[in-house]
Amino acid sequence: MDTNVTSARLVAAGERLARSYATPWKYQHHFDTGPSSRYSTLKIRPGATIPIALNGIDTTAHVNTVRRMRHRGSPHFLHMNIVVDTKNIPITLDRETLCDCVYCGTPPKGDESNCRGCGAPLPAC
Repeated sequence: MDTNVTSARLVAAGERLARSYATPWKYQHHFDTGPSSRYSTLKIRPGATIPIALNGIDTTAHVNTVRRMRHRGSPHFLHMNIVVDTKNIPITLDRETLCDCVYCGTPPKGDESNCRGCGAPLPAC
């Protein structure tokens, strides 16, 4: 055995060898350098604040509700109601939802700009 081989090269060779096996190799745990899946698991429950990245900018989201759902036969989807903190993210909203009418309280439908009840212009939220 060559004694001049660095430990980094040994780890790289072991990782290549470990990836080539479909079943776990008896020495594979020595070469797993990533965090344990127990520590990298994302806990999502109502009331939790989770880290997310939008357009490459790190931010957080507050979870209101969450449940699992099947989508096109795959069970690996979540249906979540979240509130995203966009303080540091530049956002342009097309057809932004308008607030209820300040005069009569009628809620808008679709992309209306005037109130259906009294005809007053709707304020932006």
